[in-house]
Amino acid sequence: MAHSREVRLPFLNHELVEFIFSLPASFKIREGWTKWILRKAYSGSIDDRIIWRKDKIGYEPPQKKWLSHKDFSRHVEQGFQVLSDHHILHAKVDKNRSEGNEAFIWKVAMLGNYMS
Repeated sequence: MAHSREVRLPFLNHELVEFIFSLPASFKIREGWTKWILRKAYSGSIDDRIIWRKDKIGYEPPQKKWLSHKDFSRHVEQGFQVLSDHHILHAKVDKNRSEGNEAFIWKVAMLGNYMS
């Protein structure tokens, strides 16, 4: 993904997506495990240490670095203001109180700027 290659494309087949959406929730999440049916399907073919690993982290965008860029701060402020003006975000919630929660600040900036 970092080099403009989307490796998950085979899983975007519309028939596969329709099938997955038709399955009961217990096939998708069970006992705290996501992708249950996929893990079970490959159990025995792929080492269980890989299939059932708990330390996997998906693609993590560098939001903290992006948010610290001086030119981006106006987008953050605008996002908070727009969402506050639309009564989506309580006026008392501000960037300073949200520090350390970069994912939340990023969502506010993106949604607020989208709505403006």
